[in-house]
Amino acid sequence: MTPSRRCGRARRALRSRPLPQWLRQARTSHPIALARCLLLLRVLSGAEPVSRAIATAKISRPTYYWLERKGLQGMLAALTPVAPRGRQPRGSAATAQLTRLEEKVRALEQAKRRAERLLTVTRAVLPRVRRRRSSSSGPRGLPASATGRTRRRPPLIPAAAVPPTEPTRASS
Repeated sequence: MTPSRRCGRARRALRSRPLPQWLRQARTSHPIALARCLLLLRVLSGAEPVSRAIATAKISRPTYYWLERKGLQGMLAALTPVAPRGRQPRGSAATAQLTRLEEKVRALEQAKRRAERLLTVTRAVLPRVRRRRSSSSGPRGLPASATGRTRRRPPLIPAAAVPPTEPTRASS
């Protein structure tokens, strides 16, 4: 059997496949995206060398290879059998912020637990001491002026320091 014949049939002659009409007249795509897509297809099919393609598109070589990598990654993602429909969200700023905030919540919860344990141990070790309110404060620790009461002034001379006076004869 000859290599050109398989299962008794003649092999078809190789011919180039024209660009699909819907791709040439795509109205829904952005014109720049369409031009870049066609550029990548021409280069990857071997119809045009990279040097000529980047000269025609007026882009740099690193930009072309970046576009090629991104285009092929998108194609692989779209053609993967288990790929979900639609575009996949990238690691956006919102996702990064959410991760940072979740980490912050974990750290704060840990700090709270640590402080609560320290408070429990401190209360167990130290005797309970009741704080007395100062005499100048009213109820709930407010100053007397805030409660509407007047404060009693301390005497100028303490009572124990002044000797009792005797009644004078003139008054009797």
